[in-house]
Amino acid sequence: MNKIAFFTRLTCAVLTTLISFVASATTDDDSTSELQSIKIDQTRLLSLSLVDLLDVDITSVAKKTQKVSETAAAISVITQDEIRRSSATTLPELLRLVTGLQVVQTNAHTWSISARGFNDIYASKLLVMIDGRSIYTPEFSGVSWQNQDTVLEDIERIEVIRGPGGTVWGANAVNGVINIITKNAKDTQGGLLSVGAGNIDRAFGSVRYGDKLNDNTYMRVYAKSLQQEPFKGGKIGDDWNSQRAGARIDSDTSGSTHWMFQTEANHLEKSNYKLFTHDPSTQGARGAHVLGNVKHELSENSDFFAQIYYDYAQQDLGGYSSSNDTIDIDVHQRWRANAQHEFTWGGGYRSILENSNNSAIYYYVPSSRRERIVNLFLQDEIKLSPSLKLTLGNKLENRDSTRWEAQPSARVLWTVSPQHSLWSAISRAVRTPARLEQDSNLNFVFSAKGSDESPTPIYGTLTGSKDVRPEKLISHELGWRFQANKNFSVDSSIYYNEYKDLIAYAFSDSVLTSNPLSITVPGFFKNVANAHVYGLESTANWQATPQLRLQANYTYLRSNLSLLPETYTIYPRSSLLFAEGLNVPHQVSLRTQWDFAPKWQWDMNLRYLSRINMPLTENSPTATSIRAYVTLDTRLAWKMRKDMELSLVGKNLLDKQHVEFTSLKGTDYLRSEVPRSAYLQMRWEFH
Repeated sequence: MNKIAFFTRLTCAVLTTLISFVASATTDDDSTSELQSIKIDQTRLLSLSLVDLLDVDITSVAKKTQKVSETAAAISVITQDEIRRSSATTLPELLRLVTGLQVVQTNAHTWSISARGFNDIYASKLLVMIDGRSIYTPEFSGVSWQNQDTVLEDIERIEVIRGPGGTVWGANAVNGVINIITKNAKDTQGGLLSVGAGNIDRAFGSVRYGDKLNDNTYMRVYAKSLQQEPFKGGKIGDDWNSQRAGARIDSDTSGSTHWMFQTEANHLEKSNYKLFTHDPSTQGARGAHVLGNVKHELSENSDFFAQIYYDYAQQDLGGYSSSNDTIDIDVHQRWRANAQHEFTWGGGYRSILENSNNSAIYYYVPSSRRERIVNLFLQDEIKLSPSLKLTLGNKLENRDSTRWEAQPSARVLWTVSPQHSLWSAISRAVRTPARLEQDSNLNFVFSAKGSDESPTPIYGTLTGSKDVRPEKLISHELGWRFQANKNFSVDSSIYYNEYKDLIAYAFSDSVLTSNPLSITVPGFFKNVANAHVYGLESTANWQATPQLRLQANYTYLRSNLSLLPETYTIYPRSSLLFAEGLNVPHQVSLRTQWDFAPKWQWDMNLRYLSRINMPLTENSPTATSIRAYVTLDTRLAWKMRKDMELSLVGKNLLDKQHVEFTSLKGTDYLRSEVPRSAYLQMRWEFH
């Protein structure tokens, strides 16, 4: 085992179990008294000290409100002001602001996003939610990012947990959790019009209007449209457009009860190849959801939360289409029993009806199935001393296709001094097999008859298996937060992850058929490998002047996979490559936010991604590595009036175009180069 990986694993394990005894002799009762909780002004980020930013309220770590500085987890928060000052027009672009995430584009409408490795077009180990509604696609185990969007000005914050979140959120929260939280309707009163146009972001715009229904109830309605030009360098056009519209109502019916209702419908069209036949086509997707929740404060020490939503998603991939109907119910309660113990417990139920319109090339058996998921969880936050906190928790989850799975965790936070805090965690998480890996059947052509290289046609088959086991993770994490003063801070974490039973393709010996003469290579989904992944994530913030803030981020990642002995495959390196994904070993970014005049802002984000080495494989001899690149996004904004802003944005400015990613899942033909682009945007808020 690598010495660094071994040291990381050993250190995390020892600290998690023994730190309480070490710290108890050295803690200071008033060690956290200097960290003050303030109300965040979303419209003026640079007016806040870095200490204040550590006190932003979050909810994703423990399903309760707590400060960033109080969490024993690697967490990043994108505030509304950072969203407004970014160059992003879509959700995936916003996530490039987060340390530790690998965010790359395959083409104009396809993103690949992962945390701590295993990146691909459908990164299977990252759970993504919008207001607690999962947008994880059960058919492919991933997120169709082009289908997900919202009015960016209506996002309150984005909470990103790097590392397992299964104890709270359940299966598939393996390497991270992203929770996109939109604003209370009370905070979006009046009107907003945001429009823009450019050479790639051809035309985009959002409109929103909020009003007061009565003394306690507020609402907003909104719509967003986006049209993008195709990238150059691809084999076909990859232009796309999307539209969505929705509404939200928030009400405080009493001083202790708040309820919310929201609904949205959306539609997407994109130019693409037909799935598996590679014929040009126009593909589409549409969806809708309704969501409601209520939070009731039972007492000063206890509150109750319940949420229910229905989500419909349908996609047409050209010759094949599918749909998912999801009903989800979640309830939980927080109860502070005494000064030392605060419990959070709850449970949930989810029903997913998956339908497919089968074709001769790609089909599911059965063509329709319903998956039911039941979960229960309990978490206890134990205050061992004024500066030492231990959190123990576990989640039990059962679904129709798998047995009960436990996802426990132990987390320790030690506030060594007002400037230093340490945290450590050991967690278990699982990823359940997708429908693709259990029920799918694919017939495809490796080599057509009559080619010079292979006069005999070679066909392939790929079949799902009910015997596929869930993927499992044991994660060891260690973190350090350092607040030197109100102008400089560092937040770092290291981790060592052990994965078992990773799922990927496996191909067995070919079969020769004499009439007609052909060769068939059978393939199947199987648990093929174990893995060890370790890395470092670090962020430094410096308030250089009251008008200038700088942030530097660095991410390091290494992985090592080994084939399971029972795996039978004639392409072992291919199986490992499909299981591992394509990971960037080094990522560096430097962000600046500069208010250089009373009405002017200039923001920049410089990013470096190192070379992705994709070794040659027996069944993909043309596979090539992706070279390292440096890219720069910048934004210049002018506050024309108090309610109106004009901004000029440039993206990928350092070269004409570059390749960022190539998928391993049979979609390399979709790849195109990301070009330099620019757009002009205007925002107008009115009442």
